[in-house]
Amino acid sequence: AAGKYTIVPSGLSAANYTITYANGTLTISQATLSAPSSASWSSTLGTATWSNVSAIGSASVTYKVILYKDGTASVTKTGLTSTSYDFASEIRKAGGTYYFTVQAISSDTTNCASSGTTKSGNLQATKVSIETNTGISSATINSASSYVMIAGESGIAVTATAKNGYDFASWS
Repeated sequence: AAGKYTIVPSGLSAANYTITYANGTLTISQATLSAPSSASWSSTLGTATWSNVSAIGSASVTYKVILYKDGTASVTKTGLTSTSYDFASEIRKAGGTYYFTVQAISSDTTNCASSGTTKSGNLQATKVSIETNTGISSATINSASSYVMIAGESGIAVTATAKNGYDFASWS
């Protein structure tokens, strides 16, 4: 186990020599978990993924993941046992630039220290809306008046209603 241990030498003898003993200390340091070697955004929009970290000894490994919005920590998840977490619902609350950090945590805090952190690349999310104007009486994006699109997203449903006397045939 990690810690400091006193070493007390004794039991030697030799003719023609005087043996003097001095106590010593043996220090055993904690092992440290490796940091996840990769952290990235998956093709599933808003899902953070990272590489697995092997446990040391009989300890188990969980993960601490922090989501940052525009450089400020906004959500912290601890005790995760998988190598991914879906942050889409958090990201869809507001546009901004997002990244996350992930850290491996050992269940044996006496003998094994947590890893350093690994940082993902940025993910851009943008709040979009359609303004009603002289020709549009109402409009929605995915059934809402505004919507936060995550970079790479496709298949957005836009619904608009033209005011009387206007049509969308000539719009571009």
